[in-house]
Amino acid sequence: MNFKILLLIVFLYNTINASNIIVNDKILQKEEKPTIIWAIHDFPPSYIIDGQNKGKGMQELVLKWFANRLPQYQHKIEIMTFQELHNSFKKYENICSAGLFKNPTREKYISFSKTAMLGLSSQIIISKYKKNIFKDYMVNGAIDLNKLLNNKNLTGAFEESRSYTKIIDKYIGKYNKNSNITKISSKDKIFIMLESGDIDYTFGSSTEATYFFRKQNIQDSKFITLPIKDDDSFRRGYFGCSLTPKGKNIIKDINHIIKTMNLENGIPPYSKYRLNWLDEEAANRVENKIRELKIGK
Repeated sequence: MNFKILLLIVFLYNTINASNIIVNDKILQKEEKPTIIWAIHDFPPSYIIDGQNKGKGMQELVLKWFANRLPQYQHKIEIMTFQELHNSFKKYENICSAGLFKNPTREKYISFSKTAMLGLSSQIIISKYKKNIFKDYMVNGAIDLNKLLNNKNLTGAFEESRSYTKIIDKYIGKYNKNSNITKISSKDKIFIMLESGDIDYTFGSSTEATYFFRKQNIQDSKFITLPIKDDDSFRRGYFGCSLTPKGKNIIKDINHIIKTMNLENGIPPYSKYRLNWLDEEAANRVENKIRELKIGK
């Protein structure tokens, strides 16, 4: 065989195996799938990056549910801090994350999806067995903080230097010096005091309480959260990607999934991953609100 012909055959073989296509004697590079870099951070139970439940955070499972329905992309997960995440949105063209909250500042550098999920902000956390006691401080199914913190018979605790919600912060600031409410430096210590009965209530989200009690092998079903009067506890969650052409295309594909998916009992099928981390009463409130807002329709 002519040596030149042999070299040509070898060249064509290597070219094809290098994922090139030859058309009309021109070598065209086959395009690879575009990549989505999914940013996650150490924030259990949304993202759990180590330990027994590694990779099973509620937000991670939602992310994976969507990634499985985006086969036109390659998916890469990177662990970042909150600050690194927001810097990356501004620096790179294909950064995405799940479960973000939207505000005017973030909209300047993040492309947001349609509402994809619903969560709860900080509420009152109590022992399930003390619910009847708290009925005296409820108005239309929500705790009146003014009445509660004016009461000297019930004791509460809040985490020092933490901001909860505007209304909770307002009343803590107003009453913490002349009420039976104490500031504690450790959130874990507060939950231990709640479990032991040393305090009657605290503030926080259902998910963080559930995560702590499960981690400590304490029966989390013993605790419930109660909404607070005049405090909109529901928080919409979104997917967010870089505010670039690539990022906007990814969001377009995510929105298509949200719009066309089949609901289960009137709620998105991936909602179960988040509801599993809520106490029973909180889960019912969130489910009903999802149906009311028609998320996924």
